[in-house]
Amino acid sequence: MSVKDIIYAITKGTFDSIKGIYWLFTLDSLQQKAHQERTQFRQLNRTNRSPLHINKEEPRLLKRVLQCCSLNGLVFAASVIIFNKLVLPLLKIILMMLFDSTTELWYWLELCLQLTFGSLWIIPLYILSGAVNSLWFQDIGTLAYRYSIGRPKGLPNLSTLLADNLFSILIQLLFLIQAKLVMYIPIPILNQSLFMFHMCLFYSLYSFEYKWIQMGWPLHQRLSYLETNWPYFIGFGLPLSFITWWPSDWVISGCCFSIVFPLFIISGNGADAVTVSGNHPLQLFSIVVGISNIIFKKSIVRPQHPKNIVQQHQPSRPKMKR
Repeated sequence: MSVKDIIYAITKGTFDSIKGIYWLFTLDSLQQKAHQERTQFRQLNRTNRSPLHINKEEPRLLKRVLQCCSLNGLVFAASVIIFNKLVLPLLKIILMMLFDSTTELWYWLELCLQLTFGSLWIIPLYILSGAVNSLWFQDIGTLAYRYSIGRPKGLPNLSTLLADNLFSILIQLLFLIQAKLVMYIPIPILNQSLFMFHMCLFYSLYSFEYKWIQMGWPLHQRLSYLETNWPYFIGFGLPLSFITWWPSDWVISGCCFSIVFPLFIISGNGADAVTVSGNHPLQLFSIVVGISNIIFKKSIVRPQHPKNIVQQHQPSRPKMKR
């Protein structure tokens, strides 16, 4: 694989990732058209008095994206910014007007206010928004796949789907830990570059998983495809990596991710990855896959039945001589 091919794949991936807004309005118009056709079909059947089973109406794609922006931007991020940039400075000015020496007093008061705000607002809202976001992300991924590709195939059965999701979550968690460990390399430019390299692949995997799972791809096939065509996925995850890396506050960084991530899910469904023949896989997930296999093998070992244990440890009776 030549340098020219790598640059082209990275550029193509970056360009495809920022097309989420275009795909959002395109797919939303297709969904609205399909909704109108279903409505006309129902009205026609009512006129003919034909029995018709009415399914629950699917959520609108644009509405789900706006809900993610409202919850994570207008509610979560705005409350944190208002508290840090408006409430705390205002209280400090009032305290300085009332007292002469406020350095030590303000230190303890600010610490108590931040702990109270974090425990009573940030942590509960973070947990709630995480659960709600996961449901909305799934709706967005399903709708984007349905109106850009077609009917989802999915994995064979429920047990396979649950095992695949659990294994995928564990691998993503271990891969994040691996990315954090890379930051401890004592070479400033190298550790930052490797960290961004990891995060680009991580965000690309997270964005395309909604598409690949509904295509029926198991986890090993998804990881192999990602590692083989790594230049494209480096470019695809690059904008989201910069967006989440820029804020210094981890809460604001998480809010930025939740606001723009739906657009990357939609972009992943409409994108075609650049595949180059003769490319060598990176094998960046080999360590975390090996650790995950060890964890799962130890966790699924079935304990012996108590009856069998008793039989094994039961002393043998001596044979009587006749």
